[in-house]
Amino acid sequence: MESTVWFANDPRSVEPGRKPNMAMAWVGKGCVGRCTFCQRFSKGYHLFDLKKFEEHIKELKNRHDVQYFILTGENFGLPRDFAYDVARILKKHEMLWFAGGARCTNFRPEDYKFFRECGCIGLKFGVESGSQKILDIMEKMFSVEQLTAALKVAADNGMLAPLSLCIGMPGETDETIMQTGKFIGEISRMQGIPPLDVAVFYALPLPGAPLYEYGQLHGVIGTEPDEEEQYLIYISDRDSDRTNYINMTGVKTKKVLFWEHMIFYEANRVFYSSPLDKRIQTSENKADNADAGRISKDLVPTKESRGNLIKKVITKNPQIMITALKSPFSYLNGVMCRSRFATKIPRSVLYPIMRNLIYLEYSINLFFRRIGGFITNDRWNRLDIKFKKKKCSHLITTNESLRQINDKIRQSMPAPATLTEKNQILLYKGR
Repeated sequence: MESTVWFANDPRSVEPGRKPNMAMAWVGKGCVGRCTFCQRFSKGYHLFDLKKFEEHIKELKNRHDVQYFILTGENFGLPRDFAYDVARILKKHEMLWFAGGARCTNFRPEDYKFFRECGCIGLKFGVESGSQKILDIMEKMFSVEQLTAALKVAADNGMLAPLSLCIGMPGETDETIMQTGKFIGEISRMQGIPPLDVAVFYALPLPGAPLYEYGQLHGVIGTEPDEEEQYLIYISDRDSDRTNYINMTGVKTKKVLFWEHMIFYEANRVFYSSPLDKRIQTSENKADNADAGRISKDLVPTKESRGNLIKKVITKNPQIMITALKSPFSYLNGVMCRSRFATKIPRSVLYPIMRNLIYLEYSINLFFRRIGGFITNDRWNRLDIKFKKKKCSHLITTNESLRQINDKIRQSMPAPATLTEKNQILLYKGR
């Protein structure tokens, strides 16, 4: 489990007597953000009862041997007093913990130090993109500079800050993808970790999000009940990856499918663009050079102890071999885009070859899904083909929020004639 490896990288994880199990729980629900790709089930932000939370922590520790903890949610850090109370409870019960959802603007520099002292090993921000244009379209309400500053303070305090991206929003282009890749490379050098494990998701339009409304305004998603039902059937139980991606960027599918790998190719080029210092070359040096006041050198794990811990939480996965056989060019790209060797090959040579291989694999898979759908009368596969063909040809060149872009499109359309149509628009706009 990825999050278990995050704990394994913290020196305190090998303290003698630490209980072995991990758990997760919520302390709040909702978010103060209104990202245009995101859909909300409830309005606002709700805090949970901390007395009940502490009782839950006690039970997990005493009855289930838990001393590793993940705070789930989307807006940890606000209100600040509440976040501090949560941290104090976790410290009281000697938990090592990680907050899985936070905004980079939620914290002051002193907050990171306090959370670290309370057992926090890391914070995960909603990074999404390294392009300011895309951040503005998403309505993230922060800048690339603010992101960089928050990630730097986290790194300076010895805290993990895993990165995840949402790509393929309207307005995305090769240029914005390359900007994101450069950003990831710079952050990886700053953190001292090669850009290997960045999570990348393709934007998936969900009802109630401006991205969904944008799809309807451009005819990619129907507005009639039967058409919306077809779309909802299509996205049911789908992952937000490139195999299910609905292209509303106006960019050719061949380019779009390569973006996931292009980010890593670009990130690696930046990461290896100049000699790596000793801090980056080995995690042992990074730990040894840590501020003694922040990490006791007595707690720094040896290679052997860290290796044993990681072996306990990672098992060999035969699924990797199956994936390589099913999607050989994706697997090849996945290896190449994370290798130092690929950084020495000119973009003009490497990218067209790897892009065409990915598109060839995609076309073959789509063909067999089409054939399989008609042979088995599989409605889902037939819908899959239908939505793959539906694309938006419009290119967004501005930095406006997608919500603002949708409003302008609506202003150019006939006014809703009935109360039902007015109510539909309110639903499309979401919360």
